[in-house]
Order: sequence, then C-alpha cells, then structure tokens
Amino acid sequence: MKQILLVACLSVFVLAGCSEKVDKEKSENYIQHLELSKHEKSLIQAVAGDNPTFLYEFKVDEKWKSVKLWVEKYEYGQLKEKEAVAISVGIEEKGKFVVSFSRLPNGKPNTIVRVSVIDDNAIYSNEGNIKLPQKSSSASENIVSEKVKVEHDMVLAQLIYSKQDQGISIGNWDLYDDPSRLAEKTSMYSAVYFVRCSFFEKGI
Repeated sequence: MKQILLVACLSVFVLAGCSEKVDKEKSENYIQHLELSKHEKSLIQAVAGDNPTFLYEFKVDEKWKSVKLWVEKYEYGQLKEKEAVAISVGIEEKGKFVVSFSRLPNGKPNTIVRVSVIDDNAIYSNEGNIKLPQKSSSASENIVSEKVKVEHDMVLAQLIYSKQDQGISIGNWDLYDDPSRLAEKTSMYSAVYFVRCSFFEKGI
C-alpha cells in the first residue's frame, strides 16, 4: 500500500512541475538529483519512512530514444546480481526516475525494490524482492547530485551495507560514469547496491 501511495505522491509532483529549473547554459542532455521542497520531503517521509528513496530528473534531445534503469548488487567488489530489478522504456524529452527500497514489516528479510520512470503522460514501474542484510550498518549516497551530462552507462546512487563492527566511509568520488572503478572503491563492504541507468539512441 505504501508503494502505491509513494508513486501517487510522486505523480502529483510531476504534474505540478516541481523542480523544473533548467539552466539554459548547461547541456541539453543532463541528469541530476531531484530537489524537493520541505513539504514534498515530508510527504515522502510520511509514506516511505526512513527507507532509502532516490529521485532524479533528466532532459535529453531527440537523439536519445530509450533508457534502462536498474539496481545491481556487489559483494566485496564482485558483481553478484546484474539486474536485481530493472525497467527499460522509451523516453520523451524529459522525465524523472524514482528508486525506492522498502523493508517488509515484522522483521522479514525481504525488501521491496521499486524502479520507476515518469514522464508527463505515464508512470512506468517494475518491482522485485531482494534480501538486505539484517544485522549490519548501512549508508546511502546520491553519486549524481549536481547536473551532469547524460552518458550511455551511469551510476546514480549507492546503498552500502557492512558488518556491525565495520564502519562505512563514503568518499566524495566523481565516478558516476565509471562503475568498475566505483566497485573497486567499495570492495571492502559485504553488500553494495548500485542504482544505475543507461540511455540509448535506439527505441525499445
């Protein structure tokens, strides 16, 4: 139910045109973290709780026809799940991405991961279950925060889990376009989830 409410809240933001501030001096092909107002953040918090939720907006020219958005898992720097959850859709000039992690109630190990691509006409979503570590520390980061140029293969965010007695240090690494190097940088952790996307010149 919370997943449905989360998407409903975000669709309202889209229709209202929130955070639609385009710097004309920047490239026409960009992606950045979606900044929300305090009111919008409180609505997301009310629905999603403290579960990690990543939001982005993008704008592209007619060269780019489709996008793939997915979550993959690494263990100690080794790829274990290439597409834990994924979605591929055709895109228009502009749109938004939403990726949310929601633990199931009553201490159950499964976590629902939902990936969504939103434009002015529709919301395209897919979801799946993954098992996040139960007894561990965690930290998350938007790797893409400021406006950056759209690339074919990008890492948007990371969610890191470590053993209880191991601290987590997230460096300020500008490695959104270098997934292999980013995996090396986080290879000391038992579970790392990357939120990733790829833009394509071909349609779906």
